[in-house]
Amino acid sequence: MGNGESTSFETFPLQVVSPSVGVTGPLSFPQLPYGTTVKQLKEKIRESLPMRPSDDHQRLIHRGHLLAKENETMLEIFGQERVRRSKGTSLCKC
Repeated sequence: MGNGESTSFETFPLQVVSPSVGVTGPLSFPQLPYGTTVKQLKEKIRESLPMRPSDDHQRLIHRGHLLAKENETMLEIFGQERVRRSKGTSLCKC
């Protein structure tokens, strides 16, 4: 880690905004590890919602792009500098 590399133990705050019926407000993950994959995030979302939507019923969108690669990490999606500077990052769950 001394050469500027990130580890999956570092965290950042993430809010997931959902236009779905039955979701009353954004989902907050205040200490999401950088190494969290899209698939793992969908699992966290499922655990947070009473309707427990399957992965197939979740579409995560960031800046107009569908996050379709299940093994892509939050660090890969948002970029190292943006995540480190961020006081909060948002995604849309459709």
